[in-house]
Amino acid sequence: MGISPVHFCGAAGSVFFPLGGACSDVWWQQAYQGSDKVSREDLARAIAEAEREIADFLGYWPAPMWFEREMHKADRHHRREWFGVGVNTRYDPKSVKLDWGKFIAQGRRNVTLIGAMALTASDPDGDGFNELYTGTRATTLTQADIQEVAVYFTGKNTEEWEVRPKTAAIVAGTLTCTFDFWQVIDPVKQDVFPSTAGQTALDITGTIYVASLDVYRRFTDYSLHSSELYWEPREYGSLGCPVCGGSGCQSCSTVYQCGCLHVRDVSLGIAVPVAADWNPTTSAWVPTADPMPIDPDMVKVWYQAGDMSQAYLAGTSLDPLDQRYAECIAYLAVSRLERPFCACGNLASLAKDLRQDYSRTDSGGPSFYLPDKDASNPFGTRKGELVVWRRLTGLAKRAPRMALV
Repeated sequence: MGISPVHFCGAAGSVFFPLGGACSDVWWQQAYQGSDKVSREDLARAIAEAEREIADFLGYWPAPMWFEREMHKADRHHRREWFGVGVNTRYDPKSVKLDWGKFIAQGRRNVTLIGAMALTASDPDGDGFNELYTGTRATTLTQADIQEVAVYFTGKNTEEWEVRPKTAAIVAGTLTCTFDFWQVIDPVKQDVFPSTAGQTALDITGTIYVASLDVYRRFTDYSLHSSELYWEPREYGSLGCPVCGGSGCQSCSTVYQCGCLHVRDVSLGIAVPVAADWNPTTSAWVPTADPMPIDPDMVKVWYQAGDMSQAYLAGTSLDPLDQRYAECIAYLAVSRLERPFCACGNLASLAKDLRQDYSRTDSGGPSFYLPDKDASNPFGTRKGELVVWRRLTGLAKRAPRMALV
């Protein structure tokens, strides 16, 4: 959007990135720090909403996500008085339709701490200002695992605290990451309370940077069960309960079996939950008999799914989000925010343009022709929403890329 990354992070300098001119407004972290304009938290919420709406439209997320404890009702036999026995008409194991497509892997998000990474400032272009921060850390991972490396602010390991490196490489057991200086500004300093002294920008030449970051291995843990199958407690006449044989089944608790998950359709997100036990010796899931001789009533699943850019799949980028999706998310978020961004003429004009509602005709204002197909746009009738609708409609018609690990 053409916003200065330094001013966007609430900072400024006297020589580099100074305040002054038409595009020098500082962004505050919280709305109460400057109630007359959009804060970074306001924008973050708008971006999160835009991402969710785009995912709902496409049927998959623009970038990989982990999904936890997703509950599904298991398919029943077409004749209501019959029970199924775990197979479909082709005698393949029965599947479930996941909430999200572009399946990547079964399993759960897991993180293991590699250790703290101390940061060192440097001035590679020799202009007298340290614009680059570099950190190193010993690790048992290799370059092939570089996309599993995740860096967070100290004491955090959730996605909102991630600091994506500008570059990252593992050579001879040493991880080296570089960051632009505005990426490592201490979040605590961005969150200061307003005072009688007034809200002022952080000084980029001051002590506003963190000394270290935490490095984790972030991965989809295949060894943790990715499905849970549940049966209602039932008795079959003189046979009693098939689980305990009448020796004391609990009346009000479901019968449970953990297991794994394998994919049947990557694009649509169709997967098969299977009762199985993890064998740590062979590092494999071993099929086990279902505790009930009929289909489960409910299934709970864990998995990773979402689209990935070609650059990320090729290993040339650390960001899995495709630029086209990034632009759609930005346009949709901007079109929804009513308060001004900053005094920058270019950004203000772009935001005003994206917010124009093509379904309205104001007296003395511009008039627009809105085709019926655009009037049915699920995002809305503002220009930014229409731009996103048209772009995503074109993307949805293309053959989907698939990534399975």
